[in-house]
Amino acid sequence: MAFQDASQYDGVRYYRLRQVDFDGKQEYFQPVAADCPNSGTAVSIYPNPASEQLRIQGAEPGSDWEIFDVSARSLLRGNIQEEGTELISVLSLPAGLYHMHLQNRVFPFVVLE
Repeated sequence: MAFQDASQYDGVRYYRLRQVDFDGKQEYFQPVAADCPNSGTAVSIYPNPASEQLRIQGAEPGSDWEIFDVSARSLLRGNIQEEGTELISVLSLPAGLYHMHLQNRVFPFVVLE
């Protein structure tokens, strides 16, 4: 089982693991620190659904992005060029559901005809 911390703040976070065995025994482990810089930066992709282009806002310059179809085929890829809003043409994509991978996150979106 995995846990993903959805809190949105910068800085050091502390985590402590509790392991529960099938027989009900449990064990706590020592806390560990994780430094999470820029974790509060909100990245947004819009409009959704899209018909001509997607806008990426809040992504770090130099970040790679990649668009996959529902069969996990890579269709488009690129790089965030500058801070602000990046425009990506989706005119080459047929209508359907897609996923953009950007900054270790997945953003689902729909392309309309």
